[in-house]
Amino acid sequence: MMRKNLLRFCMASVMSISVFGFSYSVVGQSATTEQEEQKSGTDEAAQEERRQQMVREAYRKFEKGIQSDDEEERVKAIEEMLPKKEHLEKLFGKEDAEVLWKAFQPTFKQMKENTESFSEQFMEVAIEVDVDDIRLSGEGMYTSLLEVIPKEVYAYEIVVTYIEGGAGAGTYFVIGEEVCFIQGADAIPDYLKSLDKD
Repeated sequence: MMRKNLLRFCMASVMSISVFGFSYSVVGQSATTEQEEQKSGTDEAAQEERRQQMVREAYRKFEKGIQSDDEEERVKAIEEMLPKKEHLEKLFGKEDAEVLWKAFQPTFKQMKENTESFSEQFMEVAIEVDVDDIRLSGEGMYTSLLEVIPKEVYAYEIVVTYIEGGAGAGTYFVIGEEVCFIQGADAIPDYLKSLDKD
């Protein structure tokens, strides 16, 4: 039951380097270009690992907060994890963000008003949190989403492992230095299209 509830968490209501230059030493120019490409690849790999670590830490922080005996801490954990309006604007544009923000509010309100019952879904501490870049591994279900969100926004899917098994835990977005969570994010483009037809 905890895994199923987790999957319904939020959508219930709904370098390459271009090198130009001239050199008398062809071998020297080639070596320089190769070094630059290697450095670029190393820097990007480091940045990617940093982003994935941000997602892991965000989930762990949420997990700790939602398991607290203090209601204020549970509310804070939920508020920090859920998307803010400006996050939705960055992801889907201002007009669609307004629609989504209104659609999400009943669910957000219910979660924050019933933190004790909601927290029961998260009493088991995760053994491991795996983070996958959906631009690399999310063919199929994420195709429409990736066509919509800006390239500078990084999107990840996490899989949480418990003693008795594991479950997908939704889509996490790294927007600047912030992380937000949207369960069912892959369904949002189709949801917005359905509204256009009405």
